[in-house]
Amino acid sequence: MKQPVTKKKTILPKIIGFLAVSLGLIQIIIANQTASSGLKVKNFDETVNILESENRRLENQIAKETSLTVIYKKAKSLGFKTQASFIFYTSPLPVAYKSGDR
Repeated sequence: MKQPVTKKKTILPKIIGFLAVSLGLIQIIIANQTASSGLKVKNFDETVNILESENRRLENQIAKETSLTVIYKKAKSLGFKTQASFIFYTSPLPVAYKSGDR
């Protein structure tokens, strides 16, 4: 009966050692995945910052190109002229006639 007791004593340290090594490997794997996830997040943040600055630059360019001064100069260079006279309608035209008006 002493034989099984010594086997238990030799198996228990092996199990504890195996668990310690397994848990250590799991910790290394999780740390590696966390580090690579952090790198991905950093890359996404850099991409977002680049796109936001590009978006601001394009908004400024659009504001400059659509200003009235730029549009006036481009129209003048293309040969457009300002309207010499304007036509005003003093009374609005009717949308529909009454049945008795015809």
